[in-house]
Amino acid sequence: MTNPPALFSLFGCVIRVHWTVGLSVPLVAGYTFATESAFAACFYSLIVVAMLGCVFLQAMMHVFLAARLGIDTRDVVLYPFWSGVRYATISERPWQEIYVSLAGPLTHGLISAVITLGLGLAGKSAAFPMPDQLNFDSTFVVFLGWCNLLMAIFHLVPVLPLDMGQVFRAALSMTSTRLHATEIACNLSTIGSLALLLIGLAWLQSPLLAYLAIALYLSSQEDLGRMRYFASIKADKLEALEPIPSIMIPMDQIVDETCKPPDERFTGFTWNRKARLWIQWLEGKAIGANALVGD
Repeated sequence: MTNPPALFSLFGCVIRVHWTVGLSVPLVAGYTFATESAFAACFYSLIVVAMLGCVFLQAMMHVFLAARLGIDTRDVVLYPFWSGVRYATISERPWQEIYVSLAGPLTHGLISAVITLGLGLAGKSAAFPMPDQLNFDSTFVVFLGWCNLLMAIFHLVPVLPLDMGQVFRAALSMTSTRLHATEIACNLSTIGSLALLLIGLAWLQSPLLAYLAIALYLSSQEDLGRMRYFASIKADKLEALEPIPSIMIPMDQIVDETCKPPDERFTGFTWNRKARLWIQWLEGKAIGANALVGD
């Protein structure tokens, strides 16, 4: 598992950009230039860049709410129209993630509402602009507001890696293992990505929608691969009274206050930033330490 390149750090959280982001602007620019005009290519390319900024704000809201619940964030991976927030705690019962994930569609909805309110106060219409009305003053802002509204609706679809998909996976994890919940959520993501791919190619004849479908599928598979990797490094017999640590180092030399879980009965993994190790916990007891490839 190779981490995407890091852009910068903010409040101790590393901001990364997935390779699919680098393709978004040239794909949008090339497609709209070929089908419409050079002006439209420039207009929609700037919309994509602005929406990436909105996705960043959405990710920061996730980080903020997670911190309020006592969950540290390792890094944030920005994708074309969503973000992947990777926490320093991976719980088998992640009830906190339900609240944190709901911030995604709410953030985009709030951005849309603020833009609409601002346009209203300025005496300008917030009606969706027609293609022949595109310009770089109020129409750009109107289009950005509508895009955020559509993004809020988009994130309500219960498929990974979208926010409601995270909520769906977290809810399943309350009565099942996190891996099994991820597998179910990823199966739905595969079906949703295939449907979006067919709609984009066969119905709307839009290669951009097809690209979005492929990016969604790849992102969900990355999440599934990560969960399978964590499952593979768990102790062979978690029910044993004295599990064998994953590496031969006394736990008291690895576990510190920064990686102790807030829940006394916690089962899962926490990240030790200093040692760069994942600490495995069973019912509140540290039973192993693991260094993951790519971390």
